[in-house]
Amino acid sequence: MALHMCSMLTLFFSVVVFGNGFVVDGQSDLENRLASLESRFNEMAESCVYCPDSSHSVKSHPAFMAALSTDLNNCNNDSPVVFKNVKLNVGSPYDARHGTFRAPRNGTYFFAATLTAKPNNGFHVKFVVNSLTNEVGYLFSDTQHSGHFERSTSIVVHLNTGDDVWMACVTGGASNVIGGYSGMQHDYHSHFEGFLVD
Repeated sequence: MALHMCSMLTLFFSVVVFGNGFVVDGQSDLENRLASLESRFNEMAESCVYCPDSSHSVKSHPAFMAALSTDLNNCNNDSPVVFKNVKLNVGSPYDARHGTFRAPRNGTYFFAATLTAKPNNGFHVKFVVNSLTNEVGYLFSDTQHSGHFERSTSIVVHLNTGDDVWMACVTGGASNVIGGYSGMQHDYHSHFEGFLVD
């Protein structure tokens, strides 16, 4: 629908410009009308997220998903949780070397994580922005379970261009989380993902 709307705007713009070219007598009047229409067209194209050749590129709409590639054993306070098995990285906002997402532009972002604890083990992990003391989310599992235990959470935050988001372990006992890099379903025991909402 949005693409159809953008095509209609382009057609309208072409008809008005060329149609008025035959009716308007003065060159300066035609130039003024053309400049006005071009300005309105550009405003509409900028607000159309799915228009081709608009200012909204793939890079400005980042999305990523990365899984924990190995088990995380005895993760202590403030240690980063690095998800190295990248499944999706549109616009390359996620750095698998450090486990950080960097916002390419100001906006509202959605993040989620799923972590799986080993039997009789737990974890306490926080989402942070720019600093280990700037906690914006929390995910935990206690140790009172005899089997594997999966937990998920999500957050919505406003970020400015260049803000970094990552996950880090929290005080409260060492965290133990299952990871995998087999190319199969085990890769998805523990993962971190996010994208720009608007």
